[in-house]
This record gives sequence, C-alpha cells and structure tokens, in this order.
Amino acid sequence: MMNPFAQVPEGDEQRVLSCALARIAAGIPVAVLDQVCELEVSPPPPLSSKLFGGLAHFGDELVVVISLAQVRQPRRSTPAVLFRGEHAGVRWALEVSAVGSFVGARVLPDGPGPQRPGVRSWLRRAASGDGAELLLVDFPGMLAEALGARGPT
Repeated sequence: MMNPFAQVPEGDEQRVLSCALARIAAGIPVAVLDQVCELEVSPPPPLSSKLFGGLAHFGDELVVVISLAQVRQPRRSTPAVLFRGEHAGVRWALEVSAVGSFVGARVLPDGPGPQRPGVRSWLRRAASGDGAELLLVDFPGMLAEALGARGPT
C-alpha cells in the first residue's frame, strides 16, 4: 500500500481539492485530507515562525494551523483543511481562503522557467486536467518546514 504522506513524483496524477491559500491557486491531495472545517484560531506563541497561523481545538484535539496569510489577530474564525492523523503529537491544518472542487492534478517538473519568489518550497507546480496551473501542497515538506527542517522558501 502506498504511503499517502509520501511526496508525489513528477508526472503522476492524483485527485486534489482545489482551493486558494491567501491569493495562491492550490490543490491539496485527497490522500492526506481529513476534512474542511471552520476553526477558532488563537494567535501563535510569541517568537514562532511566520508560518504558524495559530492554535485551535477540533473536538478534543489540539490543532496547529499553518497559514500563508500571516494574520496575527487575538482570536479569529477561519476556514481550514484538516489533515489526516497526528504528526509530532498534534493534528495539523492549513488555512484556506476559498475551497473549490475535486480535480485531477499532475505534478510538473520545476526545471527552468519563471522563478517563484516568496513561494514556499513545499508548494509544487502542478496542472489540473483542464491545463490550469496550480501549486500542489506537499504535506511532508510543509511539516518538515514547520518542525524546523527548513529548505529554501
């Protein structure tokens, strides 16, 4: 059985939930997705990475919220995608600004082409079935950066 949290190789197609992360057209692999939910997010701890959007509870579980919006408010309600399972002892969610539909997406090679300044290394170039370009969330890469194993951003 394939590990749903393994990085998807270039050229392989998979089902993704299309969404927007801040103003970025993105896709989240269905294999790592638990559910879309609304979270009440408390601010992140002082001196934490800008990647951390804050902390939330989902039922009786602690959830670390990753956000590209970099909003630092005392408390806020936000739509998010909750990932399957616990990693490093907590649940993880990614703040989304819009949710679309399920589409097929194929990972593209990064190769030569326009640079992606300011785009996190765990957002991989992909194309949907209709040819629209989006950035695919690489969950292991996101988790590695969040836990301190940083690569280029």
